[in-house]
Amino acid sequence: MNLRDCDPNVFWYATNHIIRNLGGQVVRLGHSSMTPYPALPGLVDLSRDAGPMLQTLAISRSRFFLGGPSGPSAVADAFHVPAAVADAVDYHPHNEGMVMRTIDLVTPTGRVYRQKELFDAGYSKLRILELLQAGEGYQIVKNSIPEVARLTNYIYQMTADTAGWRGPAKPDPRPRPNQFSWPPGEPQPRGGFLPMDGAV
Repeated sequence: MNLRDCDPNVFWYATNHIIRNLGGQVVRLGHSSMTPYPALPGLVDLSRDAGPMLQTLAISRSRFFLGGPSGPSAVADAFHVPAAVADAVDYHPHNEGMVMRTIDLVTPTGRVYRQKELFDAGYSKLRILELLQAGEGYQIVKNSIPEVARLTNYIYQMTADTAGWRGPAKPDPRPRPNQFSWPPGEPQPRGGFLPMDGAV
């Protein structure tokens, strides 16, 4: 089982929601082997023939990133672009603008772990894969269409100060040291989790 694979229908509904209800534009990223989407005014599909450089540029200038727990979310993290990650299975954001909605992990006893509680209990991506492969009755529930729409609304409201495409980042005026420290130390996550109270 690949925990990074997302249901394309969930993101098709999110695409329509952003364009039709929020008045936005969607740039689809990914690999050309993904399920194609129908043509839609306001949708630019870079997954068909654009290379990684153009996709990276699109992420770096976007109002926000919405996607699953795959490579492009790390690009958003690196560029400090506000990002909403659905079906999250790892917690390592260095971007204070990242918000996550994890998978739900259902134990054999029926207990459900999600959001910060999932990671606090030690359920990393590798541990979850081990449990699923062992066949001991663990199940995962991926984010539903309404839940990804709620995540989309949350990041949309969070980025209300950005009406469209972002401009180029301003150069960092600080001097760059000609050294680095090793080991780098434990990273301190700075992102957050989608509130589970149903709001947004």
